[in-house]
Amino acid sequence: MEIVYSPADKRYIARSSYDERYLPKAAGFRWDPAAKKWWTQDLAAVAKVEQYLSPTAREAFAAAHEVRQAAVSASRAAEADIAVPKPDGLDYLPFQKAGIAYALSRPNTLIGDDMGLGKTIQALGVVNADPSIHHVLIVSPLSVAINWQREADKWLTRPHSVGIATAKKLPETADIVICHWGIVAKHARALRERSWDLIVLDESHYAKNSKAARTKAILGDFQTGMTPLLAKRQLALTGTPIPNRPVELYPVARWLNPGEFGNWKHFVTRYCNAYQSRYGWDVSGASHLDELQEKLRASVMIRRLKKDVLKELPPKIRQVVVIGADTSDLKKALKAEQAVTTQAEKSLTAAQVAVELGKTQSEDAYQSAAAKLRQASTAVFTEMSQVRHATALAKVPQVLSHVQDVLAEDGAKVVLFAHHRDVVASLKTGLEAGTADSPGVKVVEVMGGMSPDGRQAAIDAFQNDVETRVFVATIDAAKEGITLTASHTAVFAELDWVPGNLSQAEDRIHRIGQRDACLIQHVLLDGSIDAKMAQTIMHKQEVIDQALDVQVAAGKTVAAADYHQGESGAAETDLLIEAAADAIATHSTSRDRIAKLAEAMTPDITGKIHDGLRQLAALDADYAQAKNGVGFGKLDADLGHQLAELDHLSPKQAALGAVLLHRYRRQLPAEYDMLPTLEAQANAKGPASFKNSTQEYEPGDD
Repeated sequence: MEIVYSPADKRYIARSSYDERYLPKAAGFRWDPAAKKWWTQDLAAVAKVEQYLSPTAREAFAAAHEVRQAAVSASRAAEADIAVPKPDGLDYLPFQKAGIAYALSRPNTLIGDDMGLGKTIQALGVVNADPSIHHVLIVSPLSVAINWQREADKWLTRPHSVGIATAKKLPETADIVICHWGIVAKHARALRERSWDLIVLDESHYAKNSKAARTKAILGDFQTGMTPLLAKRQLALTGTPIPNRPVELYPVARWLNPGEFGNWKHFVTRYCNAYQSRYGWDVSGASHLDELQEKLRASVMIRRLKKDVLKELPPKIRQVVVIGADTSDLKKALKAEQAVTTQAEKSLTAAQVAVELGKTQSEDAYQSAAAKLRQASTAVFTEMSQVRHATALAKVPQVLSHVQDVLAEDGAKVVLFAHHRDVVASLKTGLEAGTADSPGVKVVEVMGGMSPDGRQAAIDAFQNDVETRVFVATIDAAKEGITLTASHTAVFAELDWVPGNLSQAEDRIHRIGQRDACLIQHVLLDGSIDAKMAQTIMHKQEVIDQALDVQVAAGKTVAAADYHQGESGAAETDLLIEAAADAIATHSTSRDRIAKLAEAMTPDITGKIHDGLRQLAALDADYAQAKNGVGFGKLDADLGHQLAELDHLSPKQAALGAVLLHRYRRQLPAEYDMLPTLEAQANAKGPASFKNSTQEYEPGDD
């Protein structure tokens, strides 16, 4: 047998005797019935019969093989020497730069990295690096549509408008359109009427069924003549690039590289062990998977595992998975939360202002105001707990869908935390039952009141039994004394009020014996109390990746008593008090310091302070309802107006007013900022004890 090379069509053609006819077939060559020849363009097939190459074919193969091996190596690259535009304060990890470089080197790419390695960031990096990309379509699961919008706003370096499609319409003027898989079929025609520079299929394994409407909407349907939706550049993102059955990869592989994967019959016979049964083609098998992976890596796929790039990763990766209110139950729950939150803000703000004014009054008056604040906070906490519970139950289907996506990774295990027992029970029932697309899995649970033996049996099963895929537990019952290192992924269905509890729960998987980087995910309803509380914690910690892990630099977990600084001593109500008081300029000024400042007060200074408060109040006639950059900020408005409207100020009230005016000193002439003068005089009389946290007010803070 001899194999020759045809430069015209880049084919390797086998010339064989009748007895040798099975050699090219076994290697993966295709039969051309018209020319009656075995042929291939697949270098992996040629490599298996390399000894039969003619000199010319061997030369062509050597050159092509060198290029192919470079591509395969690039598909595992953990770093790349490439400059990618990035926003100030952010940067790509080295392996993410390698992914961007790989994608830029070809028109279409499958980014098949492990979950948690930043496929979204790499896709947005491609947009930053390619100035020709303006119009982008992102097809994603519903649960991450909002995440895509936020990540685009965070990472893109050129102005782009971003819109999320609804079932009824696509955003008409948005540069970047995010459309979830559930509605993409409804917009199939409209999507084809637009010209796209980039199409991104997030969790591209959603298109595994070529007969599904959502698959046809994007990848086309050759039986009906529907063409694929194409762009100048195409990206597919999935942590499971080769599903359990190779046939499920075919639709996306063909879309990315029809030249390599365009022939369905060849694909299924080669890689799916396909055969014709009495019922038609059976393509449920698998064969030559090593060859398939090599072909993917050489043509379209870059894939790195956590263990391959672990040295590049922090010990924990935290992600917030934001879901929208896209069901009637979620809309109802969110509406109830918003009503409670509005009332809570009013009652807590009023109570906190009373405490601030109480600093200028007698001890009894101050203690009475502080007690009323605790009472208001406790009442609000009870109401918020009730609506948060309802939201958690309404979120169960979305949490189940997310966890099932995580479990799609072969052998993956998940630790799933919730706060309420009935939420844990619903999650366990749903995961065991499964769905048509996601079969049920074996689940163990831990909740309060379990016997020590039962608790340990659940832990042992999760740690040692490969069939036990999910450990679901209440945070309180499983946040201490448990090792769950069989998993490197923890999903929180609910957010605990106390950040320290979350940190402890995270450490069930992040402890001695854990070999992989740990992925911590919080599934939050957009606009919910939990989502807002997460934002508060992010602000306190100043970095997003530590939003839910209260730690000091040395790695010691800070106790809740050290973290919360409210009046009541109860962590739950303290967090509510802090949320209400955080923006009040005088919050961190003690009663003792108010008294010290009052000792330095004179009638002229008192009058100047009162006049300044009245000027700011006049600028803020709407009590900071509108963001106009003048007057008091939102939570300072009530306090400022109450002081301004008094007939006269006592020395202590004037001292409180001076602290308040210091925040807004840019809006008034310098003579109205009396705090430095008072501070100097007060400090001359004794040790300074004033902690100045009265940050300057800037437009947009109201």
